[in-house]
Amino acid sequence: MKNFFQLLHKANRHIKLIDKCLIVFMVILLFQSLYILFANQIISQNNNSVDVVIRSAIASIFGYFISANFIKSKEASLPTHHAPATPAKKPVTPPDCFTRSVQVIIVTVLGLISLVALIINRNLSVIPDSSIPTITQLRDIVFGCVGFLLGYPSDSMDVKK
Repeated sequence: MKNFFQLLHKANRHIKLIDKCLIVFMVILLFQSLYILFANQIISQNNNSVDVVIRSAIASIFGYFISANFIKSKEASLPTHHAPATPAKKPVTPPDCFTRSVQVIIVTVLGLISLVALIINRNLSVIPDSSIPTITQLRDIVFGCVGFLLGYPSDSMDVKK
């Protein structure tokens, strides 16, 4: 068990911030999907719209993790021992890297708050018709945040060594 945690810690150092944020989204969405699967609740039309958000977001994130983009970002973070064939990119300055990290964290927090609000509303209450505009807004925020994280160039952020 100790080796497993050491392996997780070592892997954590090589995972980019974007990927860590997407993993958090993926874990929450996966647990919610499992809850929906086993809860056997009566599903209203409004609950169904929240379920569509959950299924679509989890499919998008899963698609990213099995795509070549995820593998390319991992290969780019591995050290190489030969001279690059392409011209070197402009190095990211620490303030710029900090600003990008803050942007990613802000987007992740807003997306997670919106996602948790949708999940709580879906699981604990009957969604009244008057809250549909708010649910639609939260849904759009979740999709916007996931889309931002999926499309963010992961090679523009440094990995802690």
